[in-house]
Amino acid sequence: MTQAEAAKQVGVSRSALNMYERNERDPDSSTISALARLYGVSTDWLLGETDDPTPPLPGRSQSPEEQLHRLGVWLRGVGATEEDVAFVKEYLEYKRRLREEGKS
Repeated sequence: MTQAEAAKQVGVSRSALNMYERNERDPDSSTISALARLYGVSTDWLLGETDDPTPPLPGRSQSPEEQLHRLGVWLRGVGATEEDVAFVKEYLEYKRRLREEGKS
């Protein structure tokens, strides 16, 4: 597949795809998802968050830790800071603990 064909399938220009490949520009979260689907890899792998390129299997449940990790990856993809990601994760952990204690 040529770069022009890949760009067309993903919905970006060839020059934009070229800049993504050279780390001169960051794709938005929808482009990252489209690239992952096109190449049959996980978004985590594209973002360098894992060494395993295998996308999650449909219907496979993820542990809370895996879900939090994926949420963090998504938040970073839409421009959240590390501080934002940490805040969201801490809040969700707090809510989970409350639910487990029956106080939510």
